[in-house]
Amino acid sequence: MRDVVAFQFKLVLDGLRDVLLSPVSLIAAALGILTHRKEPGIYFYRLLSFGHKTDRWINLFDTYRDENVSDEREPSADAFVKHAENIVLKEYEKGGALNNIKIGADRVIDRLNASHETRSNIATTEQDQAVGKDNGSKSNTDPTTNNTKQH
Repeated sequence: MRDVVAFQFKLVLDGLRDVLLSPVSLIAAALGILTHRKEPGIYFYRLLSFGHKTDRWINLFDTYRDENVSDEREPSADAFVKHAENIVLKEYEKGGALNNIKIGADRVIDRLNASHETRSNIATTEQDQAVGKDNGSKSNTDPTTNNTKQH
C-alpha cells in the first residue's frame, strides 16, 4: 500500500511539473531568441537541465533508486515519502490523531454499511410484497366500486 501511495504522490508531482514546464519552456525559448542572438537556446537548455534535476528528484519509476538512497543529503520525493511515513507510523503508534481518524472512518463505514443493508432489506420486502400481490391472489376489481373480489 505504501508503494501505491508513494507512486500516486510522485505522479501528481510529475504532472504538476509537466503542466508548469510547458508554458515556461515557450517563454524561455522566446526570451532566448529575443535577448541572446548568439545563443538563443540558453534559457531553454537551462530549463531542460532543471527538468532533468526534477526528474531525478521525483524518481517516478525508481530509475535513480541507488543514487537517492546513497545520497540522503539531496532531497527527493522518496525521502519526503519516507519522512511522511515515519510521522504517520509514530502518530499511529501513539494512538494520536491518526488513530482517532481511523476510528472515525471505521464508524462512518459501519453506518454506511448499516444504511445500505436497511435499504436493501426494505427494497427486498417491497419486492416480495409486490410479487405476493401479483401472484398470491386472483382477484377481479369491480370498476364501479374499486372493490376487489376474491375467488
